[in-house]
Amino acid sequence: MKIAIISDTHLGYMRFYEDSFKQAEKAFMVAQERADVIIFAGDMFDSKIPSLDTMERAVRILREIKVPIYGISGNHERRMHSTDVLKVFESARMFKKMRRKGSMIEKNGEEIFVVGMNSLPEDLAEKGLEKLMGELVLPKGIHSILVLHQTLGMGGTLLPEKLDGLPFELIVNGHMHEHSIRGKILQPGSTVITQLKKEETKPKGFCIYDTKTKEIEFKEIDSRKFIMETLEFEDAGIHEVKERTQKQIEEIDSMHNRPIIRIDLKGTLKQGLKPQDIIIEHNKDVFLENMLNETMIAEKIKEIRKQRKDRTTKEIAEQKLREKLKDRLEFDAYGFFEAVAESVEKGEGFLLEGKNG
Repeated sequence: MKIAIISDTHLGYMRFYEDSFKQAEKAFMVAQERADVIIFAGDMFDSKIPSLDTMERAVRILREIKVPIYGISGNHERRMHSTDVLKVFESARMFKKMRRKGSMIEKNGEEIFVVGMNSLPEDLAEKGLEKLMGELVLPKGIHSILVLHQTLGMGGTLLPEKLDGLPFELIVNGHMHEHSIRGKILQPGSTVITQLKKEETKPKGFCIYDTKTKEIEFKEIDSRKFIMETLEFEDAGIHEVKERTQKQIEEIDSMHNRPIIRIDLKGTLKQGLKPQDIIIEHNKDVFLENMLNETMIAEKIKEIRKQRKDRTTKEIAEQKLREKLKDRLEFDAYGFFEAVAESVEKGEGFLLEGKNG
């Protein structure tokens, strides 16, 4: 049996609204041509309460799919004390929610067993998985697949090493937008860009899993390229920054069709100039990260914090000294600390000269 695995379509994502529908549609349409069944690993929608327009466009896509779609809810569908939006599609028989107890899928005499755990808050994921495994009875001799939607490793409580030991032939995880395969853990990645980060520069698509050969094929879909570049400056003027940035944008535009561009501006400006002095006109799909003078600003903040800390330490020490000397003798603790702050010699001189009242 061939299974198409799609995840994180984020339909209705506002920044790249049209991309979210066009690229999800491409993934589903190609998937139904190449696979016997589709597994969806969560975050079909970007909003927990999708707009009517988003819902209507999602229906138009799903009603064209002729193979069964089994899936789970991602964190963007997770709602407390309210109907999961995916249950609406299940009621319309366009989508089948995967159950914790598992579902048997049969095609041409072959059976596979799929188990789904809807997205949980990260701090509850490990306990949720332990509970699932404690209640689950896996059928013997049947190819089994677990589908999750969690952070794995750093930032989450589920460790890939622990998942490796679970008795499934394949573990599918959504939520992570970068496509990857680690042992038997498959992350199909997202079909649309939602974060302007380096991992999103990789191709978008979905996966085809062959239950007989256990081979996994990544199918790239036609999507707009996301290009990240960094421009470094040293003691630069406004004209230099603008000229180099505009040139970089034009070069990228000439190489790709309607690319999404992020350019990080780093380094230093001429004395007297501030990052906010740099205003560069660009289209809506160009994102500039102005980090000019960031190191200098960070150093200034560090120095201010140090001064505050030193001042606080000095005030506490002065207060303790006053308390210890209270009722014993009159002593100008403030004057003493001021003298010591300048030099040890001045502090000693303050005491020797009797400037203690």
